[in-house]
Amino acid sequence: MTAAKQPKQRLRGHTGIRVGSILAIVGVLALIAGIIVIATQSFSKVNGFQRVSFAQQTGTISFSKAGDYVAYYEAPGVNNDITRVPAILLEMRSHSTHQSVTLVPYGNNASGKLDKLTYNYNGHNGVAFRQFHIATAGAYDVAVRGGPGADQSGDIAFGPSIETGTLVGAGLAVVGVLLIIAGLIVLIVGLVRRSRHKKELAQYGYG
Repeated sequence: MTAAKQPKQRLRGHTGIRVGSILAIVGVLALIAGIIVIATQSFSKVNGFQRVSFAQQTGTISFSKAGDYVAYYEAPGVNNDITRVPAILLEMRSHSTHQSVTLVPYGNNASGKLDKLTYNYNGHNGVAFRQFHIATAGAYDVAVRGGPGADQSGDIAFGPSIETGTLVGAGLAVVGVLLIIAGLIVLIVGLVRRSRHKKELAQYGYG
């Protein structure tokens, strides 16, 4: 007489392992997507900014299309810890009409609170300090002068805002990191439950 075949036991922790693995994979993909967005939609624009140094004091920049733009203060010591931009004189006029461009503090809003947007990319350390609108594409004459506290080796960079790309990329990266952490926790719990279940089965004679 042959012994009855033992029923196959489904190991506990299977769902946790599967869910944890999926969360971790999605998190890695979100993190990679965030890095790509920051690189392509944000920091990659920095190299293309037009610049006028404090040493030059004057220069001419051009805009290929109308739209909203930002002036950035660049200097070696600028980083995310900066709390205020030093006094800087900046004037812009249309090269053809000599009409002045209205410059307002970056992130200017009704509450008076200013946004802080910084970057450190490819040797350029900058912080946004003025925003403006160009109504007509073309050349514009610029005058810059660094006041007290400004690094006289610095310059003013002109280009589009990198805020949207930075925020979207950073948001994806944060979500990705959180998903990876959550996935690893769920995965570890699942593996622990499976290990304990295997020991229990071995103890009672199940294969």
